[in-house]
Amino acid sequence: TKIMNDYDILPVHNFRYGNHPEATKIYSPEFCKYFEYGGPDGCWYGCTMACAKFARGFTLRSGPYKGQTITVDGPEYETVAGIGANCGIWDADAVLEANFYCDTYGIDTISFGTSLAFAMECYEEGILNKEITGGLALNFGNGDAMLEILHQMGRGEGFGVVVGQGIRRMKQIFADYGADPQFLQDIGMEVKGLEYSE
Repeated sequence: TKIMNDYDILPVHNFRYGNHPEATKIYSPEFCKYFEYGGPDGCWYGCTMACAKFARGFTLRSGPYKGQTITVDGPEYETVAGIGANCGIWDADAVLEANFYCDTYGIDTISFGTSLAFAMECYEEGILNKEITGGLALNFGNGDAMLEILHQMGRGEGFGVVVGQGIRRMKQIFADYGADPQFLQDIGMEVKGLEYSE
């Protein structure tokens, strides 16, 4: 994350920018306080990167496991950049919690982060409002709204159902709200229905 931010290629606010001064809040040292290493560990025995890590002793603040202390596998760069920087969420704990719940619900962190960043930009541009989102202020940086959307996706209810359909479908839905389809195409980061990686 630091390298990407330093070289102005970190996706920030739905890929609007390449860096942000608050990105230091989601650099690896912010997560390392939870990491526990039992020596190098890879996805398979011959892996030369051996980058696996896990956060132990993390207490959840929301969702069905609220208050429980758990272990989180990760986070990887894509999760930190997508859910963190791309959504303007400069809160390592919120990113780590989203990582856990994405894994728990079976939701891809890349598609979730990129889809939510698109919805957030649409909210910031006035395409969406609280009436449409079910009362959620989907401004960039709203970690609580991010977690609520994630839980709604996991339960299959609320505006989370819309975000959970991905950017290609959201473009069609938001055009029905009166948004300019070309503008939606310009800011909707997907190709053939798959959201961009970070």
